[in-house]
Amino acid sequence: MAQLSSIRTSLGVDPPLVKTIDDSFVARIVSLSSKVKDYEEKLKSKLEEIYREETRKSYLKKKVPNVPEERLILLKKIKFVEKLQEKNKELEIKLDTEGEEIYFEGPQPQFTEATMKFYKQMSDMVEKTLTLSDRMLEVLSSDEGLKRVKCELENNNVEAVFIIDKDAKILGTSAAHADNAAMLVNKLMLEEKVQVDDKSKFLLRSPEWRMLCVEINTETAVRIHRNNWIETYVAGFRDDVMKAMKKLNTFLESNCIRDERFVCSSQIVRRYLAELRQEDLRSIENQLKGYEVKIKNGKGNDDFDISGNKEGLIRAKRKLDALIKDIASETFDVKQPGLRKFFDSGKGDRLVKSVEKDHSCAIQVQKNFGQRRDDSKSQAAAVNSASSGSDDDHGDDDGGGDDDEEGSAVSGSDASTLVMTHGHKISWKPGNIEMEKVSVERNCFITIQYAGFPGLLPYNMVWDAHVNHALIGDQSGLDSSFISLLKDTT
Repeated sequence: MAQLSSIRTSLGVDPPLVKTIDDSFVARIVSLSSKVKDYEEKLKSKLEEIYREETRKSYLKKKVPNVPEERLILLKKIKFVEKLQEKNKELEIKLDTEGEEIYFEGPQPQFTEATMKFYKQMSDMVEKTLTLSDRMLEVLSSDEGLKRVKCELENNNVEAVFIIDKDAKILGTSAAHADNAAMLVNKLMLEEKVQVDDKSKFLLRSPEWRMLCVEINTETAVRIHRNNWIETYVAGFRDDVMKAMKKLNTFLESNCIRDERFVCSSQIVRRYLAELRQEDLRSIENQLKGYEVKIKNGKGNDDFDISGNKEGLIRAKRKLDALIKDIASETFDVKQPGLRKFFDSGKGDRLVKSVEKDHSCAIQVQKNFGQRRDDSKSQAAAVNSASSGSDDDHGDDDGGGDDDEEGSAVSGSDASTLVMTHGHKISWKPGNIEMEKVSVERNCFITIQYAGFPGLLPYNMVWDAHVNHALIGDQSGLDSSFISLLKDTT
């Protein structure tokens, strides 16, 4: 009753009369009937307030200090206070993350239940430290990084919080939630090394590469880092890293050094370019030095190994094609008796080299000789093919013999004789025949038959027109093609 005066004051400027009935919990309001309803509501509210104040004097109170901030944040996330207050209306709980404390107040039963659940929740919490690189920590510690991790955990209904101090940590309401949160964060992040072969490492020092890295670092949450060994790493959220790697790899793909095999139209073209057009090849390299183009002889006889970046290879192949297109070549057959010995002696190769040097050209000789006379069967076949008969003819060492017989035969004496169809004789025997007695000038046959190729005849030969007889010194064997040629001539 001592509070009636304060109760009346709270009812307005001209408050009604308020009386209590002895031995009861009833209050009576005396006022105009039009205002009774309003006074009744105000009185009820004031009495409830007085009741709560009196009741709270018996409430239990407790402040729990030194509660880590991340634990209080996790309690907020799982709505720890709201869930307790749904059933305990008189219970009051305050979380102070900055002061790192929690305050409990309420009737004893509710207070006891709340504090027990709090300590149980604290003991169930599990903390895990994540192993992440400095680049990943830099990304995760940004506002965008923390926001994306928070959304990832909420979208997967994981009761955990992500904390970055010196390290990255996960705090979960249980071991299972902590493990799930750690898995999600690790899955969310990615760090990859940019793969570059040794030949293309120079690109990592180029201004264009640096500008591209700065652009990616500025426009995205990705962090590109290079160590002391010029190894480049890209770290950040998985999707962002994959997009950044695609850009970086596209740059490297277009500019990295690669090798290709350029096949020439023929072996002789490759040799001509490699030996006689070196200045042109070096000129192509200089023109395309910005593309790192290099041209070297390939492993085969008809190819070059060219290296350079993608655009450089395209341009190099175009220039090589144009160079080859301007090369003139001709292929022809040379059928000449004695060519085998001419090349076997080395004279043929020396002649080829001399012509190549004098005319700045390349010559490729493909030799296709018949069989030698030292094969008796081959010789017999050659003689038969060049003769028109098989009669025996016996002659002297000086090549003399009967020139009236038709056909040809091989003599069994010291000098071998072939008699042609027109009665002409061809004899060959070992030794020097320069001293043989003949009635006409020596070597006239050479002049007649080889006017276009003086000095190429490998055989020592004289011609005796008086007896229609050619005598040949057998220095290395007479091949069948030469016999046939003599037959046609005589």
